[in-house]
Amino acid sequence: MPHYDRHGGLRESHIEQRDSVLDDDADAMDEAAHALREAEVEAVRPAPVASDEKRLEDMSMDELRALAAKLEVPNRDAITDQDLLVATIRERM
Repeated sequence: MPHYDRHGGLRESHIEQRDSVLDDDADAMDEAAHALREAEVEAVRPAPVASDEKRLEDMSMDELRALAAKLEVPNRDAITDQDLLVATIRERM
């Protein structure tokens, strides 16, 4: 099995350690680390729940019935009160 050598064909004198541009600037390194931590936290933060509640309130009866159908709410066609339909949908979610 062939072995990969990233320095293959180069003599030792041509191989040198490259320094990072951040090695001399501690502030830039701290800022980069802080930005990375913020990105990691943002990636795992759950979506706000309040927006879902607001959307149900703003839906028309037809939209609510369609959602109730997806959630298999029993007797959804018999519910004529919007607040009752929203409450029933929330119970199924």
